[in-house]
Amino acid sequence: MGNLEDLYLRNEALDYEGLLNTLCEEAKQKPYDEPFLLAELPSFGDLIISSAEKAHISPSPVRARIGKSFNAAVRNKKVWNVQRATRSDGRPLNKAGVAMYVNSSVKTQEEE
Repeated sequence: MGNLEDLYLRNEALDYEGLLNTLCEEAKQKPYDEPFLLAELPSFGDLIISSAEKAHISPSPVRARIGKSFNAAVRNKKVWNVQRATRSDGRPLNKAGVAMYVNSSVKTQEEE
């Protein structure tokens, strides 16, 4: 059995940017105008769990960090035409308190 330093100080750091880029690409491929959860993207569960296992950490903080990063990328319009899904009254759409997104078929003014 190795010592604690060998177990926890591995060089296998998580590639958060790579995970985020993969999820952003998948979000762009979602059907137009259908709200979706980040957890519905194909790589969300698999990539995060396998990456967390390699780094010997729980998947929960990885999901939280990626979720915050994805939300910031959407807010800053860095994920093509993906945006926060909203209700008809303009309030953000959530499912059980989790943010929902939509790949909008309508071009935003910044893109025109």
